[in-house]
Amino acid sequence: MKIRTVTTLVILLSSLLFQTEVAQAKDSIVDGEIVRAGDPLAAFTVRIFNPGKKVCSGSLVAPGVVLTAAHCVVDKETGKVYADLSDFVVAFNRFETEGLPRNSSTTRTVRAVISNPKFKGIDDASALGLVHTANDVALIGLSEDAPGDFTPVAFATASELTTYADTLRIAGYGRESAGSSESRGRLKTAQVTLSDDESSEDIIATLYGSGIGYSGDSGAPLLILNPKKGYRLVGVHNTGTHTAGKRASSAKNFAARISYHRTFIDAAMAKLSR
Repeated sequence: MKIRTVTTLVILLSSLLFQTEVAQAKDSIVDGEIVRAGDPLAAFTVRIFNPGKKVCSGSLVAPGVVLTAAHCVVDKETGKVYADLSDFVVAFNRFETEGLPRNSSTTRTVRAVISNPKFKGIDDASALGLVHTANDVALIGLSEDAPGDFTPVAFATASELTTYADTLRIAGYGRESAGSSESRGRLKTAQVTLSDDESSEDIIATLYGSGIGYSGDSGAPLLILNPKKGYRLVGVHNTGTHTAGKRASSAKNFAARISYHRTFIDAAMAKLSR
């Protein structure tokens, strides 16, 4: 009887261990890479908490200004920027070698938000017939400038995107797999591949490269790497097709094209930098 009981326990434990390993394999991302301490990506990519209790990502584009997606700052119930800006928090994380934020991370409150007035919500009709949204761009004015060890990222020119398209990369604080219920707070990055066929004058479409953007990466920077000038911003991540039940390698991302929105971005930056 004892032998049978022990054997049964061994089988049960083996089964549980196997199930745990499978769950971890599904839950732990194998896409992309953790951003390590000292990586230039960590010096301008920020984490945003909005009044809707959702996490977004963003890019520091001036000492006191962050660029993100409009749907990160607009209340979907009213179609307007969240009324209570005191509930916004922008986190500037510093990293240990394992890619996790240290307790010394610095936060900033928000004094003003300017969303593209042409943004009509996350359910906007798409010219591509897919899931991206139009004019999904907004800028956040911080209560005070970013910490001194954070450096704004520069905008790329349209020609730089063409020249360095093979270096396209996204960085953000989003969920790490379809099985994750929330962001783990790690800054991750992945190389992505330009999809010319699905891009348009206002949208940059990208495909899985070494990884793909996901929930919580809204507002994240889409970048090219100019070997002489470093990372340059070409897009603002909006949406994608990566949902539960779909393989990440078949996913697509859509980003607002910076060059198309420069007039709005420059005007908003000028107002917020005063």
